Amino acid sequence: MTYIVSMAELHAREKAGLPDTWHAFDIISQKFVSNYYLEVKGMSCPSFAKGERKDWPDFSQGDETTLQTIYLSVEEHQAWVQAKEDREVES
Repeated sequence: MTYIVSMAELHAREKAGLPDTWHAFDIISQKFVSNYYLEVKGMSCPSFAKGERKDWPDFSQGDETTLQTIYLSVEEHQAWVQAKEDREVES
């Protein structure tokens, strides 16, 4: 099986300036008043080196000092995704 990184995880990493070793383990859609946002929780952790989950994040070995929650408004995330797609088309 291949580990697939979500767009929300990539956006959260970029927004917070986090390294590629930071992985989301929980992405929740929330509503505050009339605005929706994504709550992305994660931490830095190594990947499994072998076995069925090779290259997947091993959260049991995660660095809890890097535990963070990043909030992305739906509008902000949609604009980021569109900009990312536009950059990939230009490449």
